[in-house]
Amino acid sequence: YRRFGFDNRGMYFVVSRYAADIKFVKALETEDLDKRAGLMIEAINLNENEDTYSRALAGLMISKTGLEVNNLNNSKTAKEREAAISKIQNYSASAMSLVNRLTKIHKQNPANWSSRAAVYENLINLDSGSDEEAVKSYQEYAKISPIDPEPHLRIGNIYLAKAEFLRQSGQADSQAKFLEFLKLAEESYQKTIDLKPNYALGVYNLGVVYERQGRLKNAISQLELVRPANLQDANLALELGLLYYRDSQKDKSLAEFER
Repeated sequence: YRRFGFDNRGMYFVVSRYAADIKFVKALETEDLDKRAGLMIEAINLNENEDTYSRALAGLMISKTGLEVNNLNNSKTAKEREAAISKIQNYSASAMSLVNRLTKIHKQNPANWSSRAAVYENLINLDSGSDEEAVKSYQEYAKISPIDPEPHLRIGNIYLAKAEFLRQSGQADSQAKFLEFLKLAEESYQKTIDLKPNYALGVYNLGVVYERQGRLKNAISQLELVRPANLQDANLALELGLLYYRDSQKDKSLAEFER
């Protein structure tokens, strides 16, 4: 190393980075989630500047959170419930801490904003305000990667889910908010399609928004756009048949149901 100009500090950095890579590879090969997390933490401690390690660990913490949610739902005793709740809180807090640190230190890396957004999106039903943080993260991602349609699709999905929650809750005073969320979802999906006109999910989801807004003909037009590439999708045929039926296009409705 000294032949090439490395001092002791430089040698330590190179060796630490190499050791960190080995730890991370071992982590990916380990099936035991606790051991995998431990190896990832060791890799981060050896090389804090490698974003990949922290993003992977944050994703693992979200996976462990999901497992504990299942344990909570299947718990039979108060002790089991308390243990699951404690782990859910710890794992979700760890995931948020990791991605918040990443986006604070390395603000210009779109992968870090995508990871932060995904973490908060996965915690929407567990942590109040996570939906807003997820949207903010996807918006930051979109600023750095202005030609990527994915963040706009994800933002649209969040607002559509919020609208669906209000629709199913049947709250008498929620109509204005319901329409507001649908409008925000519509705008996000339109941005997705503007960037990638053949993005099937964006086209289809915009059709779902139109249907929720009562704009049947617009909804039908969107689903008709994705039908040619999904001729074997029975669910799509069913949905399109129902839309035709509601729009009094009985012959087309029957044809879709028969298909």
